[in-house]
Amino acid sequence: MRLLRSPDFRLLALSNGLSSLGDELALVALTIKVFELSDGSGIAVAAVLLAGVIPLVVFAPLAGLIVDLRSPLNLTDNFDGQRTGQHGLWVRIVEKLPQAVGKDLKLSPDAANYLDNPKEYVFSIMLGSYVWLDNILYLEELARRGKTGYGDPYFEDLARKVGPILRQQVLSPAAEDAGSYWYTAWTVAGRPDLK
Repeated sequence: MRLLRSPDFRLLALSNGLSSLGDELALVALTIKVFELSDGSGIAVAAVLLAGVIPLVVFAPLAGLIVDLRSPLNLTDNFDGQRTGQHGLWVRIVEKLPQAVGKDLKLSPDAANYLDNPKEYVFSIMLGSYVWLDNILYLEELARRGKTGYGDPYFEDLARKVGPILRQQVLSPAAEDAGSYWYTAWTVAGRPDLK
């Protein structure tokens, strides 16, 4: 758990926890206030709670899909390295590599853009991601050479070799893409006030 040794990560985790606690306390206060103002209406309280859940149910899968489309391994039948003798590749690249990169995983997405054709843009995401597949497979093979297992030396080497692709070609563009889809949806909806 090298990630937990990073003071920046611990501070981020603590602030995220405090923010989540604040969100939950605000929800409890809002629920109580709605209950009081509606003379104890269970329907009004349920409507408030449902309104808080709907955005998560609707938008989280779309954001996850966009991130998945940016991962070249998700676009091939060799996603786990089973065809190239790199078994367990998906877990090493998608889950463990970001942890190994840790505090050096600084994203720099461009600003969100209006998408003239969101459906067509999905295919451009896939094509733009897939071109990195051979590079990732080759660099992972290089990181594995001369090592007896998948310990710290392997992940340090993998982070040096594949980390820049992860930052610049996968995660930063995925953040930009997600923002662009939300921005496009907001624009198409007439740019309603966000409160």
